[in-house]
This record gives sequence, C-alpha cells and structure tokens, in this order.
Amino acid sequence: MRGLLDGITIFDLTHAAVGPWATMLLGAMGATVVKVEIPTGDLQQKIPPYQRKFSVLYGHGNLGKRSIVLDLKQEGDRGKAYQILRQSDVCIQNMRPGVAARLGFGYGTVQEMNPTIVYVDASAWGLTGPLGQMAGGDGPVQAFSAFTSLNGSRGGPGEYLRAYGYIDLNASQAVAMALLEAILRRARTGKSQYVETTMLGASMLMQTSRMAEYLGAGQAPQRWGSASPVIVPDEAFLCLDKGYLCVTAATDAQWRALCGAIGSEEIGKDARYATNAGRVEGREELAPQLGAIFASKPRRWWEVQLGKAGVPCMRPWDVEQIYNHPQMEANKFLLDMPVAHAGTMRVASPPYRFKKAQLRWEAPPFTGKHTQEVLAEYCGAAPKKREALPLGKEKIGGTLEGMTVVDATQGLCGPLAGHMLAELGARVIKIEPPEGDYARGYGPPFVGGVGAAYAYMNRLKEVRRLDVGSKDGAPAFATLAEEADVLLEDWGPGKAEALGLGDESLRRKNPKLVYLAISPFGEAGPLRDAPGSELAVQAMTNVFDGLGAIGEAPVRVGADIAQAAAAMHGVQGVLAALHHRQRTGEGERVAVSMLGSVLFMRGMVWAGQYAPDEWVGHPLEHATMPRATGYKTKDYPVFFTPGKISQEEFERMMRELGLEDCIANPLFVKQGELAIGTRVHAVAAKHLWERAFATMTSQEVIDVIAKYGGETFRVTDYEFLLRDEQVRAIGVLAEAEFAKGGKERVLTLPWRIAGATYATVGKGSRG
Repeated sequence: MRGLLDGITIFDLTHAAVGPWATMLLGAMGATVVKVEIPTGDLQQKIPPYQRKFSVLYGHGNLGKRSIVLDLKQEGDRGKAYQILRQSDVCIQNMRPGVAARLGFGYGTVQEMNPTIVYVDASAWGLTGPLGQMAGGDGPVQAFSAFTSLNGSRGGPGEYLRAYGYIDLNASQAVAMALLEAILRRARTGKSQYVETTMLGASMLMQTSRMAEYLGAGQAPQRWGSASPVIVPDEAFLCLDKGYLCVTAATDAQWRALCGAIGSEEIGKDARYATNAGRVEGREELAPQLGAIFASKPRRWWEVQLGKAGVPCMRPWDVEQIYNHPQMEANKFLLDMPVAHAGTMRVASPPYRFKKAQLRWEAPPFTGKHTQEVLAEYCGAAPKKREALPLGKEKIGGTLEGMTVVDATQGLCGPLAGHMLAELGARVIKIEPPEGDYARGYGPPFVGGVGAAYAYMNRLKEVRRLDVGSKDGAPAFATLAEEADVLLEDWGPGKAEALGLGDESLRRKNPKLVYLAISPFGEAGPLRDAPGSELAVQAMTNVFDGLGAIGEAPVRVGADIAQAAAAMHGVQGVLAALHHRQRTGEGERVAVSMLGSVLFMRGMVWAGQYAPDEWVGHPLEHATMPRATGYKTKDYPVFFTPGKISQEEFERMMRELGLEDCIANPLFVKQGELAIGTRVHAVAAKHLWERAFATMTSQEVIDVIAKYGGETFRVTDYEFLLRDEQVRAIGVLAEAEFAKGGKERVLTLPWRIAGATYATVGKGSRG
C-alpha cells in the first residue's frame, strides 16, 4: 500500500515554519509537494543554525519536497505557476493578507482556473480585525495568545518559551488538520474548498484545558513552576543527590500506589488526601511533606520504587539521553538522514505510524533543485496527466456528518481528539469504565461536579459506562465498533489485542474501520508499558530548558502541550485515513504517542544541536538565555519588534521615549538589533526600555512604536485576551447552550472552511 494521500498535489506558496511544516506532513503521507520559492529563497534559509552552511531549520521544515524557483512578479513565471496550479489539488499560502491576491494568486483567481481546488489562507492573526495586517511569528503570538501567562515560577512573571518555534509548529498542526479536513470534504462533495487558519487560534487550541478552566469555571490560571494547577502531586521533586524527579499521581489508584512506594502510611491514610480534589485543596501542606520524603533518598532509589508501583515518574533528560535512549531507537523517533549538500542531518520522524500505508520521509532539497524537471512535467508541450481522483457529490454540513466515532479514551489527550472529531460533525460515543473517566477528578475548578477540562472535552459526546474487560463488556464494545467509522483507544500497547478488541479483530467484521491508538511513549521499547503523564513527556523532551534558569528548579510549560500535540496528530492521521477510505473503501490503523509528538514538534532543536557549524541560533542558545518576560509598562507587559523601521526613525522614536542618552550605545545600532528580544545583549538593555515605559500604559507604548513603523503586542492574560476585538474577529469563541441549561462561551477550532458547519455544544454550530 502506498501513502494515504497518494495522487494529491500541493502547490506550496508558504515560507518560514507554519506553512512548510504543515505541507511537509502531508508530503510524508504521500502527497506531492511543489514548494515555490522566490529567487532569493525562503527566509528560513537565513536563520541559523547551519550545517555545512545549510540552514537546518529550512531543511527540517521541507523534507521530501520538490523545490522550484519562480519570480511571481514576472508574467512569464506567473504563467508557469498557473499551469502547475491547474493540475494541483491544493494551493496554500501564508503571505500577509492581500499580498497573494495582488500577485495574482488569491482564491478567486485560483478557483477560476481550477474549480475543485482546496485553497488555504494561513495567517497569524486572521484576515480582519485590528491586528489583521500585522506580521506574526512565534514571539508575538506567544505573548498575545496568553500562552506566556501560563509559564513561570510560582509568584513570578509569565515567561516566554525561549526555544522559539513551538508556537509556529503548533500552528502548523492546525493548518495540517484544516488541510486534511478540506481534502476529505472535497472528496465527499466534489467542490472547491476555501480555508482560513490563524496562529492565534491555534495557540488557544493548544491551551484547551486551561481555557476550559477559565471559561467554564471562571478560574484564572496561576503559575506553579513545575506543578500542575489541577493534579496533585504532579511536579518535580528534588532528591538527596540534588537531581529532580517528576512524579505524577493522575488517579486515586496511582496516589495509593505512590504512598505505598514511598513508605508513608500516615499520608496514605489521611482522608483529606483520598481524592485529587482534596489533594489540590491541601497542596500547601501536602507538597512539602512529599518534598521532604523525596529529599531523603537519591533519585535512582525513587525511580526504582515508583517504577515497581506503576506510578508515572521521569527525570529530566538532556540531549544526549534523547539522542541515545533505547526508547528512541525502538520507535525510530529520531532519524539520521543523508543530505547531499549538508552531510548527515538528525531529524525527527513523522508523528504517526500506519499499519498498512507507507510514510515518505526524504532529504530536503536545496532551493530550485527541481525547477527544470517540475516545469517539464507540468508546463511541457504535453503536460503529464495526473490520475483523476474520484469525487463524490454529498450534501453535508459538517465534514464528518453521518460518521460515528467510538471514543474509549480517558484524561485529556484522547478526549481532545474525540472532541475535535465531534466538532467536525461526527457522532461520538464515549465509553468510560464503570468508575468513570479519571479526568472527572481533575480540579478544582469543577463544572457541574466534574473537572472543567473533562466537561469541556466531552460535552458533545454520548457518554456510556462499560467495563470492556468483563465477560459481557467486550462483546458489547465489539458490537459498537462494528457500526463505527472511527475508534479511539489509549489502553496501551497490546491491551486491545489481549481483550480481542484489536484493529485486526474488529476489522474482520468492519473492514472500513479507522482505528487510532494513543500511547504515552510509543508502542515499542523499554518504556512501552510504562505509565505516562504530561509532565513526564515534557521532562523527556527537554522542554524545561526553554524556561526558568540553569541550576534552579524545573519550570513546566503551563499548557498541556504533549497531550494537545498527540491529539492533533491523531486527528490528522484519522482524517487522512478517512480520505483514503473514501477513495478505496479500506480502513487503517493509526498510532500516535505523546513522546513522539513532542519530539517531532521540537525537531529543529535535535537537528540544530547535532552538528552545527557554529553555536548560534535559538535552537542552540535557548537553554543558556536568561528568563524572558516581556517589557513592563503601567499595566500589561509588551513584546515588540522594530519591524521595517529605519535607523533614523528608530532614533527619533528613542528620543520621544526619553532614551536619547542611549542612541550612542552599541546595543542600539541597526534598529536596536541587539537591544530587543531575549538574547543576552537584549536582556542587558531591558532596564533601559522599561525606564521609558514605566510611566506609559501598554496602549501608549503600542501607539508610539507604531508611529515609527515598529510592531508591539501585549503579553496578555485570559481576562484581556478573551474580550479582545481580534479574538472576536477570528471567530474562535462561540456561545453554546448546555443540556442542563445555561449558556457558556466555548473555544472552537482555529480554522474555518467556507460552507462547513462546526458543532459547539448541544444546539450550537458555527459556519
């Protein structure tokens, strides 16, 4: 079997990271990606680190593509591009709003020449609203989307995740999901599809669990260092040998096992801590008691004891462990790829595994490598004809309308995947064990007696209780699967097969079933059966090195990034498999893991640190950078960039800000190149900017810098973000009516397909 997207051709007009990583994923699943670059090349090529003078950021974001160079401002080259477009299935661009149309590549023009095209407008802020015409990127979106407000030491300010790129690549996952939905929708309807996506909305999606706690219960998130706001214990403890160990008890059963493993009958018998809610309420007293116990013995002792007891625990890994751990090799999470013009590059592998379909993961091109062969193929006297794709003529509102999903997952990751499929129109039947999904106990805050995130992620589903391991439960579950289009499970490798409910068994009666299996660490290797957690995966993937400071306690990313990433990748795999099924009638098994997903999302770090020419660039320097917290004003901190401001205008701006005494400072030459940002020199200049901003509100700072051509963004919190005009403009919030009465605001998917409807809650929908 070939790739799930074989026969799909993508005309890729994207640059930097967001678009290229999305199209790269579709290329991995079999699509042909024609990357169109301007004569000077993708701007990512100019960003270090380099390997043999080749940007590994560009390389990792363009694996397996065909690169051509066209000057789209020239009529001749534009005509060649049009010939390629006429034979393409997808056109995607991430230029500033309006630029593609001015070049002759707006949706109207492209759809006229190719009536069944899938067209994607991928922007930072959306096409309208006060920020619509501004450039975006990782730093500005981190700041404005409130992502930064979730990270930091207890009592400290919100911190940027310094390894810039995670917000970019998270947005690329949303773009990939939107693309796949549109490709499937086109296959069902036979019609062209117009898609809008935003980085701002994608960053909010990644924060789903924290957003749910705020929207559903009104509780503003706090920063807890390495600890979780809604699970206790779930933090890094310092052991006797001064090493940290990340420990999680996500269920009450794990809590009891933890108490036995650490030999603390007194704490285990304390009724105040019998439930997670009680442990969260008693955090101030309980956490120091646990800390003292862990400080009494070395880390390795506790790893052994907790491992025996089945309690999730993990030490923070460094890059050498990540490169060389047998779990990596067993699952092929990192690959050494020969690249003719750069030597061997170390890259992250695709975040999914398919049972039958092939994945294509090939070396990146140099700019223009395929220009002549692509032009000969698409623009020759007799262009090569592509295989015609069968297109249906269904009339549907939601793209998954008429499909049934059986969701047998718990916690946050699988339920978020099931929730997104429900938003796309599927009927989702959630199967919980008799005692209920353990995420019901995550909190406070609670909504209607259950954890806020649980209430949010399961509000669109039909919830049923079933013991699938019982004599009657397994056959009942198999009967549900016989009528399903998609099945989700997170039981762990081999568990479904042991129950007679594996994909092969179920597909004997339902050959069209698309089966998604989610695991913490992958389906092979020494950790295949180990219990996992969000914190454990963050520790294993070295996320901690982008927050806090060297020599201090670890700081976790406040959003549940591992679970969100695996959910997004799972949905991508399901949508691609459904598209393939639409064409062939064949089902498929998809496997994703939290570990593999975050390793993929941090691929630029592994590629950058493998064999760099110099130790330069965010993927290399972030661990040794000081904390990055934005510039203080009278109200909200700000993140700003000089944009395209000239040195003359930059100096005029400094005079207006009262910084004329700094103009001769070497940090402030070249439009403040060294004085702005998160690197060491910029940190040295931070107090000077804050001196100027001390008497100004964030809006006043924004206005002054905008007057001279710079761009400024607030470092927001949820209170500000969720009432902001830009968030309203992109339509990611909806008012939903709950079954038990009352209306609440809810977060919706960060993309829109024209003509499609998206479920919210109960009676709600968005088109």
